[in-house]
Amino acid sequence: RPVANILQIGARRIPMIAGKTHIARFAVGNNVYWGNAESPGVKATQPGFGELILDDKALSALVPVSNKWLRNAGAQRVSQFILSDLMAAIGQELTRAAWYGTGGDYQPQGLLIAGPLLAAMNNYTYGTGMPSRANLPPMIASFRKQNGPMVNVRWLMGPDLWAAFAAAVSTTGQSLFPEIMGSAPMLMGFPVVIDNQVKTGLDAHGLSPLVLADWNEFLIGESQAMEIAISNVVSYTDASGNAGNAFVQNQTVIRSIWSGD
Repeated sequence: RPVANILQIGARRIPMIAGKTHIARFAVGNNVYWGNAESPGVKATQPGFGELILDDKALSALVPVSNKWLRNAGAQRVSQFILSDLMAAIGQELTRAAWYGTGGDYQPQGLLIAGPLLAAMNNYTYGTGMPSRANLPPMIASFRKQNGPMVNVRWLMGPDLWAAFAAAVSTTGQSLFPEIMGSAPMLMGFPVVIDNQVKTGLDAHGLSPLVLADWNEFLIGESQAMEIAISNVVSYTDASGNAGNAFVQNQTVIRSIWSGD
């Protein structure tokens, strides 16, 4: 499975109360003025407020397992094998939803298809060539001018774009981005996260996204940590729509559920 990068990239995880969390934010900040101490003539300013709403959504799985297999292969070994895969699957889906979730009541809104970022990618004006050491600094400068806290700044890219950076060479055959190689890749002084779930060709240009972000500002609300329950009497419906019953079919059903936004 792809590595669950959203849980490792440094996104901020916050608890959700009663299934929904309202986070206040400034839409328009305050202004301050210089003036004479005795007659300052200060103009009153009215800050503007907004809010970010995190709404509870459930991510779950049901896994029927043959009791015969549990006995023959060792119940503890099989259970650990299945639980490890369930944890990896939840992490993988959280990452996919973080980039490409459809939003609404049942999925989080994905960053890479959210309106502002998708519009920015569709309006990309650098052409269809590779980013270079000449046009990356203006991108970084534009990012710095947003006055973010710069707490946990990292690049996000898919493996196709990473491969293009790694293969880029000068006219003399020297690597243009040698720092992007190895187990701790960097680009222009910032760490690089390479995620297999970042796709190529979803924007208007058919290109691969390159994102520079302060991931401390990316919030994951959690109302319920992953919970595991096991039953040998429950009824269920499989992926093909067929009804099943653990007791009748001599099965144990493992259920996992995580909820948040």
